[in-house]
Amino acid sequence: MPKYFKHSKFTSFTRKLNRWGFTRITRGPETGAYYHEFFQKDKLRLCMQMSCHSAKLTPVSPSSEKAILPGNNFGFEAMS
Repeated sequence: MPKYFKHSKFTSFTRKLNRWGFTRITRGPETGAYYHEFFQKDKLRLCMQMSCHSAKLTPVSPSSEKAILPGNNFGFEAMS
């Protein structure tokens, strides 16, 4: 793999595939392969439509966030 790609670890490589929108084939003779509708042999112009998506952020539950309320200075009053 290092011959063609910058990544030498398979998990890092698959994470990058997922960020670019590739999906893993789970059934049939090509099980385990990855597919992207804009990544096709001899159709280089399709690659121009591909985009890398940023990592998905996990949503924070409201109970774990500190509410921003009047009088809540988050400890800044000790700094002044």
